[in-house]
Amino acid sequence: MKILLTEIEIVFENVEFVTVPANFIKDVRAIDIKSCLRGSGENILRMNYAEEIFLKLDGRAAAQIDRIQRYDDIAFLKLKFSDGTSENIYASWEGPDEQNFLQRSHFDAAGDFVVEIDNG
Repeated sequence: MKILLTEIEIVFENVEFVTVPANFIKDVRAIDIKSCLRGSGENILRMNYAEEIFLKLDGRAAAQIDRIQRYDDIAFLKLKFSDGTSENIYASWEGPDEQNFLQRSHFDAAGDFVVEIDNG
């Protein structure tokens, strides 16, 4: 059975999130992913961190784009799949809790909304 991406939850620093259905996702890339284990006792979690995140959304995803444009504070992407599983990819972060200096966004020439989180 083929497992498909159904949606991405974009989770912000204050734990708010917006959900982007797969049909609005033009491109998603998480590059240079490193994993670590964090926690104590029975609460050990595997966390995946990406050095670079690239996300291109259809320009018609207005509600989701509005929140992303207001604050540069994406903490992680939660990728949800058709088999009910999900995977979190945490963004690189530089700056105070409320703002990630590594995050930038813009509309491209085709009218799609592009988010990049990296050192570039």
